[in-house]
Amino acid sequence: MKRYLLLEDGTTYEGNAYGYEGEANGEIVFTTSMSGYLETITDPSYAGEILIFAFPEIANYPLSMEHMESERIQVAGIITKDAHSILSGGDSGVGFNDFLKANRVPAIDGIDTRSLVEKIRKAGAIKGYIRNINELPDTFEDTMKLDLVSQVSRKKYQYYDSGHKKELLFVDVGTKNSLIKRLSETASLHIVPYNYDFFSIKFHYDAIFIPNGPGDPAHESLKPLRELSGKKAMKCL
Repeated sequence: MKRYLLLEDGTTYEGNAYGYEGEANGEIVFTTSMSGYLETITDPSYAGEILIFAFPEIANYPLSMEHMESERIQVAGIITKDAHSILSGGDSGVGFNDFLKANRVPAIDGIDTRSLVEKIRKAGAIKGYIRNINELPDTFEDTMKLDLVSQVSRKKYQYYDSGHKKELLFVDVGTKNSLIKRLSETASLHIVPYNYDFFSIKFHYDAIFIPNGPGDPAHESLKPLRELSGKKAMKCL
């Protein structure tokens, strides 16, 4: 089955469909990593975006669910040159194609991803659609205006007691599991949602850590975080 990548500048790419049968739209972004495809597509900082894998071969080794950076795929769509989409599953028994279908993520294969990455590097941010018909939409939605952080932030307070004396206030605006694991090796973590009532905090913490999340960092939904400015030593990614 044919599928099409349509860019807001009118450029059209024809490729082969795999993954979910539906369509996707969002800002087109890319990764040049040669491995870690499962970690990348489950990274909350990519939420709502269409991801290009610049390296030609993707999914050429089985999925290992223990490497997921969140509980589900976060990207809106995937663009590849040569995806091994029907490779049999690893410890999960699930292949890449079926995994995308289960998470309702459409993908397109057979695209010259390196030339597409070069185009984006020159043009800057560009929006696009993965569609099943070769027809430009009337409008390209600006997903950067969406409240993506609320979709990926945890909903309640969690405490990770790693036995360290140092304690961090970790504000979850969409974070990777591996980042929490690394930080917990040096400090205990008070992990709170992005919209937490920071004035009601009763526990002690030595510093504030805010990871990078999806969408526009100046979005109105992140206004509560500005209350933290100047309260403690702060580290942002």
